[in-house]
Amino acid sequence: MITQRDDDYLICKEYKERIGQKSTEFHDFITFQHPNKNYYFAWVNNDEIILRSEAYPDEEKMIKGIQAILKNRDIIERYSVEENHGVHFLVLWGGGNHQTHTGGFESHNEIGRSCPKKSRQEIYDLLAFKGADFAGAIAPVALAAGGAIMAAAKASATASLVEKDKSGTVSYVKDSVKDKAGATVGGGFKWWYLLPLLLIPLFFWMKGCDKSTDTSSTMQNEVSTSATGDMAAATGSSADTTANMAANGGQDTIVTNAASTAGAAPDCGLNWILFDFDQYSITSIANQELAVMAKILKENATYTASLSAHTDARGSNEYNDQLSLNRANAAKDVLVSMGIDAARIKTSASSEADPIATNTDDDSGRKFNRRVELRVFDANNVEICKSIPPDVPGSLKSK
Repeated sequence: MITQRDDDYLICKEYKERIGQKSTEFHDFITFQHPNKNYYFAWVNNDEIILRSEAYPDEEKMIKGIQAILKNRDIIERYSVEENHGVHFLVLWGGGNHQTHTGGFESHNEIGRSCPKKSRQEIYDLLAFKGADFAGAIAPVALAAGGAIMAAAKASATASLVEKDKSGTVSYVKDSVKDKAGATVGGGFKWWYLLPLLLIPLFFWMKGCDKSTDTSSTMQNEVSTSATGDMAAATGSSADTTANMAANGGQDTIVTNAASTAGAAPDCGLNWILFDFDQYSITSIANQELAVMAKILKENATYTASLSAHTDARGSNEYNDQLSLNRANAAKDVLVSMGIDAARIKTSASSEADPIATNTDDDSGRKFNRRVELRVFDANNVEICKSIPPDVPGSLKSK
């Protein structure tokens, strides 16, 4: 199973499009073989994707992956909620002999990941079918502010109204009015008079939630990939590194429209496209991402694309300058081949100047730096969306 170090998830749309392909053996899973020849599955609840799998080379290994989910999915301690670039993911860990995952790749593997969610509340909602206690233990969310405040205020008010006589017995309610027989007929202080004031914090809390929903409602959540660009010559033998990064980081993203006046923005489920050591050829995974970008550009005739290319630190500056340019042009050529006017595509080449990960001696960090970042801009040059990188382990991040 590929771990988080080499994520190989498909974008969520790929799994959602196959939601009807339920496994006959595992009733709450879908399974399928992708055109890329790999096998995938997803744990589902009705038509909701709970966790999706990475790529498996054959059906037998895919079944072992499903069995790993079944073995671990009821263990609360095996879950984590991760935030990355403003979105949240539910992650299930397996492997090792521990009840609780340590986050160490040596003893635990990431065996499933949810689609991106805008908030921890959505992670909670995703797991609600397993019960509030289960969902709350994994993704606790804030209680309604008003309820908590009201309960505290009521207790405080009650305590302040009641007095005791010398023997400790409650003798009367302060400021109460008694009839001639001495019976209490009303209290002078009514805690519920404070109710409007107590609801003010609740109002602002709900207002904040509405604002978050509004900013994200101008865009939908996921979309498949699109486009690519000009393939420049120069085969090169730079010094990127030797591992084959078959995946693109695998993280879908939820993007908000940067300009509220720009109208409804398209789906922008774009990821970085990554390259093998000393290569600028477009992989099948990268081609899918560019296809998503092309779709966005076709549906919005005033939008433009930006392709920013990079290399790792192996090789000379001159060589890497040319290599990163080749990568940008290769992506541009794919976009053009998909019907996008070359004039709508801007390219830039940064060579090794802007690493996202440490250029390690092995390929563990360098592979993240061999990439082209995808961005989409509207007619006013306002950024509509940008691709997100793969998960870079904290120990390897350069910034």
